[in-house]
Amino acid sequence: MTESPTTQVPEISEACFRRFLRLPASRPMEGPLEENATFVRNWYATHARPWVVTTPVALSVEDENLLVDGEAFPSGQLAARIGDRRSGFLIAVSAGPEAEEEAASRWHADEPDLYYFIECYASAVVESLLRNTCTRLGSKEFWCPGYREWPLAQMPRLLDLLTRKVTLPGPLRVLESGMLMPRKSQVALVPLATP
Repeated sequence: MTESPTTQVPEISEACFRRFLRLPASRPMEGPLEENATFVRNWYATHARPWVVTTPVALSVEDENLLVDGEAFPSGQLAARIGDRRSGFLIAVSAGPEAEEEAASRWHADEPDLYYFIECYASAVVESLLRNTCTRLGSKEFWCPGYREWPLAQMPRLLDLLTRKVTLPGPLRVLESGMLMPRKSQVALVPLATP
């Protein structure tokens, strides 16, 4: 199953946006803060093209390896977490390159506040897309290289596996560091409970 690019920006609550902005709940979102938040929400709804792709995968464990569609990803801790689960999904989500480009243009225009707000909102979009997709697939957990005992160095192989199975609706690549580009993107494995 491959999903089409998301046509709507997910609803990002003020509480979620505040968390990414690192604003205390007690601080009113007024004046320049409110103006920046409103600008970013409107800009994102009009210009950004976030997307989500999912594809089913078979899971198994062999020695200290997690096998995803038969490909071994070494990590004893990750293999232990999979337990007896035998299926799941690979997910790629991205806020799209538009937000990153707009943030960069604001930085170069000496508008660091708008740069920061755009970056934070795009991060909130990625988190929301990932969590909403997991919920729809019937899972509360996801694993990503770089988190939960999964070495970041395995990101290129995971993305390669995904792109052999589906065509991505937008650009996504891995740098030598393991970081994804566009930066506001994520590739994750979602294990499903054994029936």
